Amino acid sequence: MSTSKKPWRLCTIVLTVILSFGGCLGTPPANTLAGSSSPTAYAAGSYDDGHKSIPCYWMETGRTDLPGDGLHSAQANCIFVPPWGAVYTAGYFSDGNKRIPCRWVGTARTDLPGSAGGEAISIFISSRGWPYAAGFYLGNGGTKQIPCYWAGTTRIDLPSGSAGSALSIFVSGGTVYTAGYYQDRARFIPCYWMGTTRTDLPCGTQGGQATSIFVPEGVVYTAGSDGGFPCYWARTTQTVLPGRGWATSIFVTGGKVYTAGQSTGGGACYWAGTTETELPGDGVNSRVYSILVSEGTVYTAGVHQNGSIDVPCFWTDSLRRDFSDATKGAKINSMFLR
Repeated sequence: MSTSKKPWRLCTIVLTVILSFGGCLGTPPANTLAGSSSPTAYAAGSYDDGHKSIPCYWMETGRTDLPGDGLHSAQANCIFVPPWGAVYTAGYFSDGNKRIPCRWVGTARTDLPGSAGGEAISIFISSRGWPYAAGFYLGNGGTKQIPCYWAGTTRIDLPSGSAGSALSIFVSGGTVYTAGYYQDRARFIPCYWMGTTRTDLPCGTQGGQATSIFVPEGVVYTAGSDGGFPCYWARTTQTVLPGRGWATSIFVTGGKVYTAGQSTGGGACYWAGTTETELPGDGVNSRVYSILVSEGTVYTAGVHQNGSIDVPCFWTDSLRRDFSDATKGAKINSMFLR
């Protein structure tokens, strides 16, 4: 693995989680690559041991389990690997009554403030090694989902006016950027926060979400969905992408916007500008969670399904390579390429 790779990074997590727990789709940014070497792929998620879900992360060489409370289910939602090689993950564990937001460095767990419960959905490590996580906690006596981020273990609430969640985090020049949504009556409004200042993103009457954020040279790019259609925003200018589905990751290089996700028919794909490229999988439920581009080569990472089993994989342009450990009952929530 090249030692000259720069610390941009990208990770996201699966949309089914967002639907089942009110907003669990995170996408912080990706690394760029120097030279032509293929990246190393990492994945985070969980597997079923027959009694509960066990949080874990994978490399191509195998799986590492992460500690919860030992009795109840837990989940790793996002993964980040800085240049010095430590593996950071973020998620939650259950104590039997509530979900407790947390992060892991290697296998060492740190719980994050959110006394009534919550989740860490996205994680970013600054160039100085400071950990940031984004997600939500339950406030108002456990009845309101409040978007927030954690700097170390200090929680910063994000203004939403109502329920919402931060789904992605990016740190640039000492400024924390997060993306997500808040609820306006019956619909979700996509937005991003610069520090704690919220900017709403245009969407249709059905609402949407911003699931990924990337900030090159101070310009905020976000990706997500609008009424079931994939899209991205440059600052607040929206571009709708072909097909139905969602965009889970965004990467910008040489002035060109690349997004990745899932499109019509349930297939993994990426878009260069607005041109869609379908990626090979073994079924209709293949999905892409991460994208980066180096010297004209497009690297994407995600999962395809073998029967009902999620198999973590990554593609170099359109050539797929599977992880060696495809654990039965695995749930892949996030991918990272370095």
